[in-house]
Amino acid sequence: MHQPINKPDELETFIEQVFEIAFGDEALTKGYTHEEVLEQIRQFSDVALLNDFAKEGLSQQEINTLLCNKPGGMFAKETT
Repeated sequence: MHQPINKPDELETFIEQVFEIAFGDEALTKGYTHEEVLEQIRQFSDVALLNDFAKEGLSQQEINTLLCNKPGGMFAKETT
């Protein structure tokens, strides 16, 4: 089991690695914002998810429904 990040140098290493996953070597020094990094990682995740759905034999309409923010979709907002 992994331990939580609780030291500044561990957090710095984690951030550097996440930036490099998103934008390659030395990405931390290239001026990308945290928001840009998260957006890029989300895009990678979405493409992988679409590929997984397609491999499962889902139709494009089913995939679109799952990825929407309407009821039944993964990104639907909960109502209280």
